[in-house]
Amino acid sequence: MSTKVFENQMAGIFLLSKIGGKLSISELEKLIKKYINNWATCDTMSSEVAAKVLIESPERIEALYTWAKSKNIWLKRAALTTTVKLKDKIENWQEVACQILSLLEKEKEPTLKKAVHWLKKEVLR
Repeated sequence: MSTKVFENQMAGIFLLSKIGGKLSISELEKLIKKYINNWATCDTMSSEVAAKVLIESPERIEALYTWAKSKNIWLKRAALTTTVKLKDKIENWQEVACQILSLLEKEKEPTLKKAVHWLKKEVLR
């Protein structure tokens, strides 16, 4: 992932997905901050790694709130897209989704606005 070459990053993310639950939230956060630099890798990391970690350990869901409050755009997007991927997979999804939306619904950054819109659509379904 450190090469910043898209294909290498994606390969790294898919390898990480195989160890999923063994990653700590802080390790995951460090990886996102250090290596994620576009929406595609962010969304893949969210769906293939972060969502799996949180499904296996729902008690760590508070990390999404911390990420949503971050100054890092990719952590914020990861909070949104991971929440989308958790739909129907965690008990209190609606509550989590509404809380994440309340933290990020006023975002002006286009990359974040698109993810906010995506999560809103899922909430309304």
